[in-house]
Formats: sequence, C-alpha cells, structure tokens
Amino acid sequence: TPYLQGAVVALDPRNGAIRALVGGRDWNESNFNRATQAARQPGSSFKPFVYATAMDNGFKPSDTIVDEPVTFPGAEGQAAYEPQNYDRKFRGSITLRYALQESVNIPAIKLLRKVGTSLVASYARRLGIKSPIGQNLSLALGSSEVNLLELTSAYSVFADRGVRNDPNFILKVEDKNGAVLERNTPRPTEVLSENPAATMTSLLQSVMDHGTGFPARAAGFTAPAAGKTGTMDDYMDAWFVGYIPSLTVGVWVGYDEKKTMGNGMTGARAALPIWTEIMMGATRGKPLEDFATPAGSVARTVCAETGMLATDHCPNTASELYDEGSEPADYCTSHPGRPLNPNEQSFTRPDSLRDDMHDIDQDPGKEEIHI
Repeated sequence: TPYLQGAVVALDPRNGAIRALVGGRDWNESNFNRATQAARQPGSSFKPFVYATAMDNGFKPSDTIVDEPVTFPGAEGQAAYEPQNYDRKFRGSITLRYALQESVNIPAIKLLRKVGTSLVASYARRLGIKSPIGQNLSLALGSSEVNLLELTSAYSVFADRGVRNDPNFILKVEDKNGAVLERNTPRPTEVLSENPAATMTSLLQSVMDHGTGFPARAAGFTAPAAGKTGTMDDYMDAWFVGYIPSLTVGVWVGYDEKKTMGNGMTGARAALPIWTEIMMGATRGKPLEDFATPAGSVARTVCAETGMLATDHCPNTASELYDEGSEPADYCTSHPGRPLNPNEQSFTRPDSLRDDMHDIDQDPGKEEIHI
C-alpha cells in the first residue's frame, strides 16, 4: 500500500501464547501480514542480543568501554568502515549500561567485536531469531533483516528469565462435539541463564526509565517495564519492543516500500506511542507486577560513569546486580567522597534526558553498510 503501515505482536512470555497480532492497517486493502512476513532491518532493537551475549560471557553492566572515533579495515577492495554515533559526539569512557541506555553505536560495535559476530549470531538464534543473520560489524546496528514476530518472541526470553517459549497461535483443536483432537502444549527451553537474563531486563529498564523509552513514562505508563527502540537510517523503519513480566509487545511502523517516513520519525516517536497505549490498556485496573531478582545475587550502587562503587559525590548512580562474590570492591576515584550504602540510592536520572533523535542507528547519509 502507498500509505504508512504498521504491525503489532503481543504475546505471553511465560507460554508463548499470542494475545494479539496486527499485520497491517486494513486487511481488505492488503492481505500482506507485516508482523510475520515483512523482513526489515531492526536497527538498535537488535543491540540487546549483543549485550546479552556479553553479559553471559563475563561482562557486567558496570564495565566501561571507550566511545571514541574508530576505523575498521574493509574487506578486499572495499573502503574502511568508520561508524558514527548519530550526534557525531564521543563520550569517552562510559559503562555498558549507559551505552545501551543511550543507544550509542560505537560501543555496541566494539562490544560485538570483542565477543565475536558468530557468537552473537548464535545467541540471537537461541533466543528465537530465525531469519538469516549477517556476519559483519554492522550486525550490532541491526543490519540483518528480521520480522516483528521473531523479534518480539526473542525479547520474551529476557522477560521469562532465560526461558524460550515459541510463539503459539493455537491452544487446541476440537471437533463439532467439543472433543479435543489436539492440544498445543508449551515446550519451554532454557536458552539463557537466569542471571544474565535478569541483567538484560535491568539494562532495558534503564532504557525505559532514563533513555529512549522515557516518553512512555512521560505519557503516564508507570508499571515496571523493559524495552528498546530501533530506528533505521533515513527513518525508514521505527521499532519498539518491550515487556512487563506477563506480556511482551512489539511494534513496527514504516512504509511497505523502503522509503523515509520523514525527518525525526524515530522508534521513540513513531512506534513507542502505540506500544505505550497498548500497555496502558493491558495493565489498567490490574496489580503492578515486578521482575523477580535471581537467587544468589547481590545489589551494589555504582557510579554510572566509572562502574566503581558509588560515593555521595557521584552525580549519576545505578543499582547493579552481581553474582555473590563478583561485586566490585573499589570506590569511585573520579568522584571521591563518602561511600554509599548499597541500598541507599538507586539510579539517578541525568539532568538532561537524551533526545530521541540520537536513537538513529546507522550513518544517516548511507542506505547500506558493507564490511
């Protein structure tokens, strides 16, 4: 269709049951199901798979990575790859939590390079991505096409503490007399350990509470939630995938033809408002659910800039979970002061909330990136 389209998937992460699926604006005008058939680049909404791979292989949210200009040699006969952050700014040493919260491109690419593209592709497969996955550094920026159903299902693994339940359209089949001929029984499979899954939920909660997902909070959605925006170059695709413990919802907005929706149509601006409205309706009148904390983990308040234990002079702090015995021991040396009690302070929102325009995921001047 020539007009703007969209798709929605809502499913129960605890058993894979699909609660709602919208494949487009009008079935009478187009039978094409954009939730299951449209293969589109997910942009930054793919970044959690890079971070999940890292969290399951020794990295912690408080680890730091340097956001700086970087050049990678191109393949034979191709130019070097010089990725950019959307705002063309470099933040220096930042924590992995802050890098994901702010959807900063260069740290995501460097993290992908550290853990390896093949390993990230393997984790994405385990979590439920079935579409072909490219083996290059632009994978961190969502260059491999996926459909909305598989992306939403993969996020559900984080919501269900590392357990994958494949999407389930049919509960049972009965004959005309009501006798059950076939029953679709969930087959849960643990594909990620509980602690890294809980860590990913914590990271994606920061996106909701302090990063690109914050407009949902400003609109009045207050339930504990985790999620991530995605925006493709030239504003061709806008995504938001997020969850509460009992519901995962994914939203895609774009044209069927791959063309720009217009300047500023980011995931936060085009997809998140739809997600917010759905979630507010789904939770209205129900008790708030919170995410469970894994057994054997301890919380520590760390400096959001250095990842070291926080002092009362640290301007921004975060409460991080660690496996017992692996928590940091040194207090922040960049902001010397009185040590904070681990339970004294949780995350403090920075004074200036990042502009959702910074969520753009590739160089806005290029349609494709080849390594």
